[in-house]
Amino acid sequence: MAAPPPSVRAAAPSPLLCARCDTALDFVGTKRFHEGSRWGVLGDLGELFVKRERFDVFVCPRCGRVEFFVDGIGEEYRAQPPAAPAVTAEERVDTVFQEAAQLEAQGELPAAVARYEELVARYPGTNFARDAEQRLRMIRDKLNL
Repeated sequence: MAAPPPSVRAAAPSPLLCARCDTALDFVGTKRFHEGSRWGVLGDLGELFVKRERFDVFVCPRCGRVEFFVDGIGEEYRAQPPAAPAVTAEERVDTVFQEAAQLEAQGELPAAVARYEELVARYPGTNFARDAEQRLRMIRDKLNL
């Protein structure tokens, strides 16, 4: 398919309108959802096997209707390109925990121990720190340390 001649410009995407009241929708951020639940004693290690999706969330300021769009798909058709989502503290600690769990699953135990210890030191008192301490005890028992 040939590109349009230089004198013809493609139309800019129109703002997303509320299906209920025809008001322009406001982008309010990107939200991460996941399917599944914690795996008991495995804790967040089980999260490695859970399906996760990120959605761009738009809200109607008039009637409150909410619309979700899969993050990264069709953004060129939405008038308001979402800004880079702010990373929350929970997402940062979750990332560190997932990295440690992945290292542990790959058998790279010294590197996993280092990441779990970093998590405990940087995020004391959190559920992630508690789970990391549990994983550290299990690794140390396994290695007879």
